[in-house]
Amino acid sequence: MRLVFVHSYKGGSGKTSIAIHLSQTLSTTQKVLLIEADFLMPSFKNIFHEVNPELYFNDYLNGAAPLKDCIYNQSPQLDILFASDTFNPSDRIHSYDRSWFLKIRNRFRSDISNLRYDLIIFDMTPGLQLFALSMMTLSDYLLIILRADYQSFFGTQKLVKNFYSRVVPKIGTKVLAVINQVPDVEEMDSLIEEWQTIYQNSLASPITFVRVNYDKELAYNAARQLVTYIPPDVDQQLVEFFNNGTQTNLE
Repeated sequence: MRLVFVHSYKGGSGKTSIAIHLSQTLSTTQKVLLIEADFLMPSFKNIFHEVNPELYFNDYLNGAAPLKDCIYNQSPQLDILFASDTFNPSDRIHSYDRSWFLKIRNRFRSDISNLRYDLIIFDMTPGLQLFALSMMTLSDYLLIILRADYQSFFGTQKLVKNFYSRVVPKIGTKVLAVINQVPDVEEMDSLIEEWQTIYQNSLASPITFVRVNYDKELAYNAARQLVTYIPPDVDQQLVEFFNNGTQTNLE
């Protein structure tokens, strides 16, 4: 059992689309649990219309329901754990109670070990949060999603220096950075190389980089809410990255 942590500096990077696509692709050969952990802007219910959850990840975290009762089947080898789309400001997931986050991390690690999954994929809330920092200590893979613009690059650089660098080198997490929606401009090649060097120098662990070029087909599919479209060459790179490795930090 391996855990994949999909994260970004801010919303709109394509994080959720890539997390869903990755889950659907890898579930053709493995048993996958996709967890919606974006508690501020949950969107799974808008995408998986055929599933009508009655219990949510929030219910499990708050101790209101067992983990297995909150999980719903979407396809033969893909299960989904939804975040509630009803925002409750008093929910402890929005608090700064560090001891509570450590407790739920340990409880999750114990409970998930009783379920038979090959991969667990977290679609996390963007930015810096205690829940993300706590759960990231369990991750075997970190998938960083950023758009090819300066704000996204600069914000992600802060995540690398102030967030990922605290955890990744200590637990040996494998890191993949996806630079999404890259415009077809020749000068982008040298700019992306510059970004890669800066990120790599900020993290004492190797980073694999993948770029997704923004084209008309991608834009059209996004407009039709075909959120899982990924160019075939990029799809193959993602699959190879997650198929190369058997380590787990959940044990």
